[in-house]
Amino acid sequence: MLTKKQLKKIIKEEKSRLLNENQMTPDSEIINRLKDGLMAISLDRIINGGDNILESEVIQFVMDTSSADRDRVYEAMEMLALQLNLM
Repeated sequence: MLTKKQLKKIIKEEKSRLLNENQMTPDSEIINRLKDGLMAISLDRIINGGDNILESEVIQFVMDTSSADRDRVYEAMEMLALQLNLM
């Protein structure tokens, strides 16, 4: 029969082992994967899915946050889609 003290020790050791085996992915890596996923999925929907609303919102966002005009933004979007093999 296990004592309360032995049981606490086993639980503590098991928790420590699990934490060491399953190191959590750092938030920065999750954010980078999220950015990559959002970019790829959005571009696929714009380029291959014909999502004009998303395209318009993305282009407007870039234009609002840079000095690029619509044509430059669209050309850059196409270049990025080519780099990601979406076209």
